[in-house]
Amino acid sequence: MPPNTIQTVSAIAAVDLANELVERGFIDRLELSEISSVLAELYQCHQQGLSITEKRVAEYDFLSLWSVADKQTSLPSLGLEIGQTVNVNAKGMLANWISCCDTLNQGFSIFQKNIRLLNQAEYWSTAYQGEHVKLTFEFRSEFDYPTMAVERSMVALLSWADYFSAQKLDVQAASFTFDKPNHSGLYNAIFGSSIRFNSAENSVELLTSQLNTPLNSANPYLRNLIEERSEKIDLDLSPSHNIKTKVENLLRSDLIKYCNLEATLNTLHMSRTTLYRKLKEERSIFSELVLTERKSLLARIDPPNTDSEELAEVLGFKDVSSYYKFLKRTKS
Repeated sequence: MPPNTIQTVSAIAAVDLANELVERGFIDRLELSEISSVLAELYQCHQQGLSITEKRVAEYDFLSLWSVADKQTSLPSLGLEIGQTVNVNAKGMLANWISCCDTLNQGFSIFQKNIRLLNQAEYWSTAYQGEHVKLTFEFRSEFDYPTMAVERSMVALLSWADYFSAQKLDVQAASFTFDKPNHSGLYNAIFGSSIRFNSAENSVELLTSQLNTPLNSANPYLRNLIEERSEKIDLDLSPSHNIKTKVENLLRSDLIKYCNLEATLNTLHMSRTTLYRKLKEERSIFSELVLTERKSLLARIDPPNTDSEELAEVLGFKDVSSYYKFLKRTKS
């Protein structure tokens, strides 16, 4: 991806995971706000029945949710449990698109080619081997996804396929790149008896014949409409979604108000820790952004013809002495 581009995840997918964690008591709404004010707002919209189908969230916010889930050592099988839960209210654009397909085969094809609509970091490939078809999965990201996230994606593929086809797929074999987990006994009911760990790939093998299973919800008209709409979805977060850019815009709009950290935190609905963390991820520091805006504004003013006290106020300083110290630093 281009430099500084933020990979994104479907808001539906992120909110669905957030909802699982909230309902299980692993996180509360305040903690959700600290992870991401945008995610918390989308969560609230979804709770109110408002559509977020075409919305996106930053991948690192989605990973923050998985980090919370991964810390639940009392429930190591959480990824499997979430993957087996088919929440029809959490059908994003891709799930709706697949539900309109004629057969599972058509659905898998659309899923593989358009998985970016769900998560830009997910990657699936298909290989036909005689009577079998192997679906291979991996995360392609600068971030490390926990094992339970892999489990969730692998299981969810099968769970949704079972739901759409109204029958259980017969998994012929499955392999995973990670060590055999302590809850491996739960795998057989999902992936069959032929399971391999510490493999070179994450994959599931199915009978090719099963992919010909027709879907009762097939709707060519809606399928074409969703396909056309999907091409217009902007998967990349625009600069306005970047925290650094948001802070810069606030400072430009009212430097006197927003050079005060508390005012910025209140407007962004963030804690100090969260803001500092997100700015660090974008290789920035709040004080440096304030300093840069002060220099920029000063360059647009005519200092010789402006009273020092007035300049100090315009630049957001509490007193003239702080303004003079600023001038001394900028000239050094």
